[in-house]
Amino acid sequence: MKTDAAVLWRPGDPVEILEVDLAPPREGEVLVKIAACGVCASDLHVVDGDLPEPLPLVLGHEASGVIAEVGAGVESLAPGDHVVLALLPSCGKCAECRRRRPNFCEVGSRMAASGTLEDGTSRLSLNGTTLHHFNSVSSFAGYAVVPESVAVKIRDDLPLEAIALIGCSVLTGCGAVMNTARVEEGASVAVWGCGGVGSNVIQGARLAGAARIVAVDVRREKLELARSLGATDVVLATPEVDVVALVKDLTAGGPDYAFEAIGTEPTIQQAWEAAGPRGTVVVVGIMPKGSTLTIDPWQFFLEKTLRGSFLGSANLRSDVARLVDLYAEGELQLDELVSGKIGLEELPEAFDRLRAGDGLRQLVVFGRLKPSQLVDRDVATHEVAAFDFLERRLLVDADVAEKTRATSVEDAARGGLGRTRDLALEPDALLFLPSERGHGREQSLRIGMVGWVEDGLGASDLHDATEVEHRDPVRYVPDDTQVVGDEQVGDAFLSLQLGEQVEDRRLHGDVERRRRLVAEDDPRIAGEGPRDRDPLL
Repeated sequence: MKTDAAVLWRPGDPVEILEVDLAPPREGEVLVKIAACGVCASDLHVVDGDLPEPLPLVLGHEASGVIAEVGAGVESLAPGDHVVLALLPSCGKCAECRRRRPNFCEVGSRMAASGTLEDGTSRLSLNGTTLHHFNSVSSFAGYAVVPESVAVKIRDDLPLEAIALIGCSVLTGCGAVMNTARVEEGASVAVWGCGGVGSNVIQGARLAGAARIVAVDVRREKLELARSLGATDVVLATPEVDVVALVKDLTAGGPDYAFEAIGTEPTIQQAWEAAGPRGTVVVVGIMPKGSTLTIDPWQFFLEKTLRGSFLGSANLRSDVARLVDLYAEGELQLDELVSGKIGLEELPEAFDRLRAGDGLRQLVVFGRLKPSQLVDRDVATHEVAAFDFLERRLLVDADVAEKTRATSVEDAARGGLGRTRDLALEPDALLFLPSERGHGREQSLRIGMVGWVEDGLGASDLHDATEVEHRDPVRYVPDDTQVVGDEQVGDAFLSLQLGEQVEDRRLHGDVERRRRLVAEDDPRIAGEGPRDRDPLL
C-alpha cells in the first residue's frame, strides 16, 4: 500500500513528506492507521544528528491509532482495536524480559539499532530504496507496520489524539517518578525543564503525593502551565538567578528527588548540586551521544545518587493502561499539554519551533478528512472510530442539512457506535457539549449541554426563534433533569460551532439561518452579566 510519511535522508537536512510504499504486516506484526503522533525531542535529535540512526528512515514514535490489519500469529489485537504505540518492542523471552525489564529487551534493542523489524527487514521503501524504521514504530505516516508488542490495546471510549502522548512523553515523565525513582508520598521534588517530558514529571510527582514540587524553566508560559499541572513553586531561571540556592531554599535544604528533563550539562550540574543529602538525581533528558558530563564528586559524601531513566523504566502493558485510566478519571492532564495540532506537511516547521523551545507538545493529526470527503464517500469501518470531533460534527451537520453521508460511515455508526448523531456526541477531550448517549433521534442532552446552548445562543432568542422547536423550558430545568428531544437546539449550536467547515461544504444558507440565532447574553437571566462570546462561536 501507499502512505504519506516523513522521510529523513541525511542528518541536518529537513524531513521530506513523501508517498512511500508500505508492505503488509508479517508474522507477529500489525498494520495501524495512525490517529496522531507527538513531535518529540528524540525525533529532533535524529534530525539534527545528535542521535545516530540508520538512514534513510521514517521518523515518529509517540503515537496512537486503530488496528487495520493483523499478521499471522497475532492474538492480542484485532482490527478496530484502539492502541497506543511506544518504542519498546519486547520478546518476552530474553534475559532482560525475564527479569521484568522489557525496556531493555535484547530483541528490541537489536531492532532499534538496525532500523528493521524482528526478521531483519523493513516494511518501508521508496522506488526500490529501503527506508528504515525508527525504533520499530515510524509513526509520522498515515499507516505503520509495527511489532505486536509495540501496540498496546487501550479502552475505546476516549479520544485518540491526546492519548498519543502516553506513548513517550507521559510514560517517560510519569514513569521516571513512579518507576525509576519511586517517589514516596510527602517527598520534595524539583524538576529542571517543563517541556513535554518535564511537565509529565511534575504530573507524576503530583500523582505520587509529593508535598513540594519545584519547577525550573526559562520560559514563563511553561512555568504557568507547570503550576496548573501540580507544581507548588516555580523558578524562572534567568541569568541573574542563583537557581541552586533558590531551589534549596524552597525545599528546606534540597529536594529529595531532582529530575533533569532537558539534557544539558549545566542543568544536570544544577540538579546534582541542589539535591539534598541522600537525594536522588534522575537524568531524563538526552545529551548528544558521545558527550561528557562533569560533576562535583564531593557531593558523593552526602550519599547522593545519580541515575538515568529510559522511557520511565516502563512496563508497557500495565503502565499504559494505568495512565489511560488516570486520563479518563481526570487525574492525568493530556489535552493541556498539546500546544498545537498540525498536519504532516507542517512537520518541518514544527521541528523548527521545537528547536527554538516554542510551545509544549505539538501533535501531528492524521485521517482528518476534508469536509467534502465526509459525504458521498466510502469510508472503511475502522476509520470511523478514528475521526476527530470536528469530523464527527460534520457528519451530524450532513444529517441536519439532509446531505448524503457515505454509506459505510452510516453502517459503522449503526453497528458499532450508534447513529452518526450519537457518534458526534461521543466523549471527547474537546467536548464542550456534555451529553448522554441515547437511541436514534431520542438523544438525551444533559443539563450541561443546555447551559452551553443557552450561553452560546442567548436564552431569549433561543426560546423565541421559530427554527427551534422547544419541548422543555431550558431556563428553569433542575440540575438533575434530562432534556429529551431538544435535537434542533443541539443542531443549531453544532452548526454554529462548525463555522468555515460547513461553508466549505456550501451549506451557506443553513449556516446563515443558524447564525441568526446568535444574540448577546440575556441580561434578564439572574446572576448573569455581559460576558465575552464563546471563542468557538
